[in-house]
Amino acid sequence: MTAALFASQLLLIAVCLWFWWRLRTTSHRLAEHLEPAASQSDLVANLNRQLQAYLDKTLFARADGNGFSRVPVTCRESHDAYRTVEELLAYIATLTDQDQISQQEKLIKAIYQLQDALNLPDKTLQACLHPILEQLQQSTVLGRQVGSVEQVRRGDPADARSMWLLTRGTRVQQPLGVVVRDPEGKSSTKPRFYASETRSIP
Repeated sequence: MTAALFASQLLLIAVCLWFWWRLRTTSHRLAEHLEPAASQSDLVANLNRQLQAYLDKTLFARADGNGFSRVPVTCRESHDAYRTVEELLAYIATLTDQDQISQQEKLIKAIYQLQDALNLPDKTLQACLHPILEQLQQSTVLGRQVGSVEQVRRGDPADARSMWLLTRGTRVQQPLGVVVRDPEGKSSTKPRFYASETRSIP
């Protein structure tokens, strides 16, 4: 074995170990925040499972030895107390009263913020949202049964009648919520969205 070949093998081993250590650290940070809350909320438990599966599949290239602490939450409002994904996960861990519609809406917003910060694929996003949207569909708003729950996707036309647009534009850049309507089709909630002029959002 030549010295060059030996050195390249050592480098490959070192890279593999670094990826393993980074993934283990990130996965541990995720579990550290969400697993205690997961024992109190099926919705948080599902989110924890889906995010762990995403990390296992992708190795999450944006993480480093600090886990999520240096990954910023860019689609945030001025009153949001969290600025990094690590802080956002800590916030999610407080949303364990899954029967309250206000907490369901906060959890939905947090998941959309994770979509942007972690570049979650649509399949993972839908798996995270599905049980929350199902529960929201069975809820009541202002004493009335929810009629429908509508998702708005990136690139959809921005509709100021049913959305609070946080930036100017004609297309949805990043949703932070869903549209909840009463049985007559009237919007009961007005979720917030970032808008842009771009039709297709990467």
